[in-house]
Amino acid sequence: MSTPIHVMLAGTLAAVPLSQSMQCGRPGQLDASAFFNITDDIRVGVQGVNLLNEVTRTSQAFTGDPNDLAPRSFFVNDRRFSFILRANF
Repeated sequence: MSTPIHVMLAGTLAAVPLSQSMQCGRPGQLDASAFFNITDDIRVGVQGVNLLNEVTRTSQAFTGDPNDLAPRSFFVNDRRFSFILRANF
């Protein structure tokens, strides 16, 4: 019998058994940015992160068999946009 480790994740107490394998799917996200020079010393830009709003999925071998995986958790990192002003002094 494995001894679980208790981990605090975003305010939730979760038991994570060390002896059971956990796998993460192939997370990927599309990021982009563009900048424009207003003058030699001032640049403005926009940056987008996770434009496709990808979901990261993890699975775990709850039975102890590393080939018998079941879904464990799903994470959405949200799509984010930033507007940027850069200046040289």
